Amino acid sequence: MRWLTVGGALAAVLVGTSVFAVGGIWASLPMIGFFISASMLPRALRRSHQTEQRTARQVVANGLAPTLCCWGILLYPEHEASFWSGYAASLTAAAADTWATEFGMCYADTAWHIITGKRVPKGTSGAVSFIGTLSGAFGAVMVGSLTMPLLPPYPLQSLLICSLGVGGMRLDSLLGATLQARYQCTSCGVEGEQPICCDAPAVLVRGVRWMDNDMVNLLSTLTAAAVGIAIG
Repeated sequence: MRWLTVGGALAAVLVGTSVFAVGGIWASLPMIGFFISASMLPRALRRSHQTEQRTARQVVANGLAPTLCCWGILLYPEHEASFWSGYAASLTAAAADTWATEFGMCYADTAWHIITGKRVPKGTSGAVSFIGTLSGAFGAVMVGSLTMPLLPPYPLQSLLICSLGVGGMRLDSLLGATLQARYQCTSCGVEGEQPICCDAPAVLVRGVRWMDNDMVNLLSTLTAAAVGIAIG
């Protein structure tokens, strides 16, 4: 089964071409590493080949921030090191969130709300777990290590980039717990993230209507990129 929809494939081509045009193979490797892990993990952990294909919106949510950093290098080459730092931070944030979500959903026994600390069902917006956090940190290290050839060899550079990735993952959870839209079905009464349930519109019960999971991912990766550029 294809990993991407047609729109998702076109968006991936735009992202991949931008990255390769600016940084060549060394810039493409961490992007490829993230894409492969994000596509393979759901299939490997859930033991299913019927997982959802990624759409253009989902590709942009994780790929816009690193793409903008590459365009920044073209426009402001004197700040190349800072933009590569932002590029690395955005990818590690995307990887950390993806790994945390997949491992947390599959293996976590207990999850807690990031703000209230109360136990909540795993998969709830804003939920965190020990196995999810640990896996997210590992994902940040994995992708972050691939970005090292792009960065100046400053002391603790790799630790800083991975820390920004974990910070982006935590911001994702905070946004999910506060601003992400939650809907309640008027038919079955189930609360979830989708505005349509039981073939009918659901009622918004919390958050901002336009703040869905893709928008949360986009804001988290953009923030990680901005911080990476600022300290790069």
